[in-house]
Amino acid sequence: MQENDIFLEDSEMKSEVKYAQGFELKYGNGYTQVVTKSIDGNDSFQDTVQLNFKKNTTSATKQINSSLTSVNCQSSTHLAYLNALGVLNTVSGHCGIQFISNPTVINEFNKNEVSEICLNESISVEPLLTTNPELFFAYPFSKEEVEDLKSKGVKSFYIAEYLEKSPLARLEWIKLFGVLYQKEKLASDFFDRAEQEYLAFKKDEINLEQDFIFNLPYGDNWYTPSANSLVVKLCEDAGFSYFYQNEKGTENMLHTTEQVWLDGTQANYWIIIADRPAEFSLEDLVAEEEVYSTFKSVKNKKVIFCSSADTDYFFSGVIEPEILLKDLINITEPIDGYQPKYFRLLN
Repeated sequence: MQENDIFLEDSEMKSEVKYAQGFELKYGNGYTQVVTKSIDGNDSFQDTVQLNFKKNTTSATKQINSSLTSVNCQSSTHLAYLNALGVLNTVSGHCGIQFISNPTVINEFNKNEVSEICLNESISVEPLLTTNPELFFAYPFSKEEVEDLKSKGVKSFYIAEYLEKSPLARLEWIKLFGVLYQKEKLASDFFDRAEQEYLAFKKDEINLEQDFIFNLPYGDNWYTPSANSLVVKLCEDAGFSYFYQNEKGTENMLHTTEQVWLDGTQANYWIIIADRPAEFSLEDLVAEEEVYSTFKSVKNKKVIFCSSADTDYFFSGVIEPEILLKDLINITEPIDGYQPKYFRLLN
């Protein structure tokens, strides 16, 4: 570095991490380090990016001296945070552009001619290098591909908000992006508003009469989320009781369809998040598998449904946990004048 190097402007704001376990913010003399890391028994990793506000002698390998103007993203969830902070225009490359349904993102990507950087499920090196990103926000489970990119001069940064165990912990990753983009106050204010509303509605206890099974089968198997998972925590905060609450692992649990069919005859509720049309009905559900007609939730019309295609659950839902929570509570305790955005009862 030369003495006349340009550095980032230090906001002097120190963001507090209250819920998230997958990242840390370390404030030093003239720099801030953003550290992401694995949680519990998940595939081990740790990654660090350092933002410099003046010349320093730290040994950090990935350092940023100026505002980010070009980044690549491997996940659409990254885009939700960037959009909330008003920096979507910095995205120059993304994986799976064809799967994006959010109109704001589509318009921004078309306007800025954002490049597709993945072929099928693999990172496509040439288009990524062509975009010349200052940072590539990557999944930690693509470590071999990412290490190969590192040898080609690409600065990657592992983002694993999906490993968090609560909706507020996942939302808190907006503070990480706020630091990277020097929008710490905007990020903290966004989080604080959502947190306040979430905690105001959150149930202190679960209702054992509101037990639920989750989602749909894949072939002959039925993968259900761990009792420690973020989505189960969301449902429990709304007062629901998970049918498989004793299965505590860190990964999705595998059941046979026959086992869940049997459990479905006992569980009072069935919560489904699936790529189905907005007008999807109970009749459509039973048409997919006649056995569903024996489920207690189907008989009593207590199937809670979210169309991931129609509601943009995997994009805006990431940064709106308070709305997800209110939607679910509204199912069992109708909120006067409330219009749900994501979840509804199937008719």
